[in-house]
Amino acid sequence: MTQSQPGDALSRPERLEAVAALDVSADAMRALEDLLVEVSDDLDLPIAVVSVVMGEAQQFLASRGLGGWLAAVDGTPSEWSFCANVVRDEAPFVV
Repeated sequence: MTQSQPGDALSRPERLEAVAALDVSADAMRALEDLLVEVSDDLDLPIAVVSVVMGEAQQFLASRGLGGWLAAVDGTPSEWSFCANVVRDEAPFVV
């Protein structure tokens, strides 16, 4: 995985504007966390993450089951992110 480059889907101004406009209020984050817990319980998933990929970083908006330093930092560089591939390819990324 590589860092975003000019013209890369990760750097598209309209995508970054949409990310910046996301509602990250405490109420929205609580609702997102509740939904994540419900879905991960329904699917019996020990780890679940809702992330947003910016140009250079992926931020975890809600997570469950992460441990160690990953739980503490609430995100990763986008080059480590599976989700960056989804943004770039505009297609599912199956692991």
